[in-house]
Amino acid sequence: MPNALQLLRDDHDAVKELFKQFENTDDKAEQQRIATRAIMELEVHSQIEEEIFYPALRKQDDVEADMMNEADEEHHVAKLLIAELKAMTSKNERFTAKFTVLAENVKHHIQEEETEMLPKAAEEGTDRMEQLGAQMAARKERLMEAMMNPRRRATATGRSNGRTATASKGRTTSGRTARTAATGVKRTTRTAATAVKRTVKAATTGAKRTTRAATGAAKRTTRAATTSTRAKAPAPSRARAKSAATRSTSTRAKSPATRARSASKR
Repeated sequence: MPNALQLLRDDHDAVKELFKQFENTDDKAEQQRIATRAIMELEVHSQIEEEIFYPALRKQDDVEADMMNEADEEHHVAKLLIAELKAMTSKNERFTAKFTVLAENVKHHIQEEETEMLPKAAEEGTDRMEQLGAQMAARKERLMEAMMNPRRRATATGRSNGRTATASKGRTTSGRTARTAATGVKRTTRTAATAVKRTVKAATTGAKRTTRAATGAAKRTTRAATTSTRAKAPAPSRARAKSAATRSTSTRAKSPATRARSASKR
């Protein structure tokens, strides 16, 4: 029967060997292969610890909560780095540096586990460690199979930090419901916005038409007034013409007498 402490130490040795292999090669394809394997090992290892080993250790009366909380946070940091590494390839200029940082963090975590946490767990006795070891070995086997077979991965990795696959399914359903509701809200918002735009456009068009009608009416009124003014203008002109004609006739009538008087005087 496997012992939990030995199982964890074997996992530690396996990933440290992969870290060493990564450091000793400059071949990008080989680095990618090593990193992929190391990430899989780390994901499985951290999950069996979080699901089985850490909860059992926390139940011990003399185990410090700070030590366990620190271990959880170190797992959290490793997961963040792993997520970033999985989103890139070895061709990325930051890939090697990021994997190196992950390796350094994991090696520090391993050292603390083996010098502080595992000796504390050993105080529970061999029988208890073998019991935990059997649970961890069975869980690890299922997780490794799932890693190799993506179709089964969602089912096998349903438990994380004590949460079941049912909870995971519930979160998925809830997520879909939330996305559906969000989509509905977006569509409603777009419809309302379109209606508002149409209303504003109609109002603007109506205002423009009213303005054009008023302007046209004003222009027509102005033209009518101008025409009326022009129509009345000839009357004074005819009067002035008549007066001029009268003066001209008078001048012509008087002209012979005037000329006679002028000749007599000479």
